Amino acid sequence: MPENYPLELTVKVGGKRVKKWYDALAPYEVFSKLFNHPDYFKQCLLGNYCPEILSDWWRHMETTSWARDSSCPVFANMLEAARCTFPTVWHSDGGEIYNEQVYSVYHWSTPFTYDCDPKDAKLYCIMLEEAMMTPEAEAEITEFIGYNDKIMTEGVHPSTGFKLRPLDPARAALAGKPLAGGWKASFAAWTGDGKEETRVHHLTRNYNCNWICKKCLGCRHLSEGCAYDFREGAQWTLTLVTHRYHCFPNRQWQQLL
Repeated sequence: MPENYPLELTVKVGGKRVKKWYDALAPYEVFSKLFNHPDYFKQCLLGNYCPEILSDWWRHMETTSWARDSSCPVFANMLEAARCTFPTVWHSDGGEIYNEQVYSVYHWSTPFTYDCDPKDAKLYCIMLEEAMMTPEAEAEITEFIGYNDKIMTEGVHPSTGFKLRPLDPARAALAGKPLAGGWKASFAAWTGDGKEETRVHHLTRNYNCNWICKKCLGCRHLSEGCAYDFREGAQWTLTLVTHRYHCFPNRQWQQLL
C-alpha cells in the first residue's frame, strides 16, 4: 500500500467546526501501487475478466445518451479509452466500524468486480466518524476524489499535491512519470444509496423533500404530481426530464422500460 496521504477536513469537535488532518489513501497512488503487483492489479480491477472487457464496456457506453451528453474527457478519444482506461465506481456509506461508533466510509472499485470478495474489490480511500461529519468535510472529500480522478484520467503522477500544496520529496520525484505503465482510470458512476447520493452531491431534490425525484416532477405535496399515484396516465409520468427520455413525446418512453 502507498504512504498515507494527508487530507485536511473541516469537522465538528465539541460543537465547533475545526480543521483537522486525516490520513487517506489517495486512489491514484493505490492504482499505481497495484500495477507493481500484477496479480493484485488484475484481481482488484478486473475480477474474473480479461483486459478485453475494457473495450466492450467503453464501446457499449459510447452508444448511450450518457456518453453523448457527457463532458467526460475519456469520450474525446474512445479508441484510447477502450484500450487502456478502467471505469471507476465510487461508493460511500455509513456503518458501525469500531466501539459502536458510526463512520462514513469512502471507497472505489470498477464495474468488473461486483462478484468479488469486498476486501479485494473495495479500495479504501478515507473514513470519518459520522458525529464529526460536516457539509464542508463532504465537499472537501468530494474535491479530493475529483483531484484523484483527474490524475488517473491523465495517467501520470502529478507535479503538485491536493489544493496545489507542495509534494513531499518522494512524491515529487515521481512527477510526470506514468502511474501504471500506460493504464488509466476515469470516473464512471456513483453507487451510494439515496441518502449518501444526496449528501455527497448536495442534491436539492431528493427522497426526503416535497420534490422527491431528480428525474421527474413527482412530489409529495401536489395532487397533480403525486409520485405515489401509480395509475395509468398519472401526471408525474408525463414530466420526466432525463436526457434518456427527453426526445420521446407523451408516454413513448414506457416502451423503453
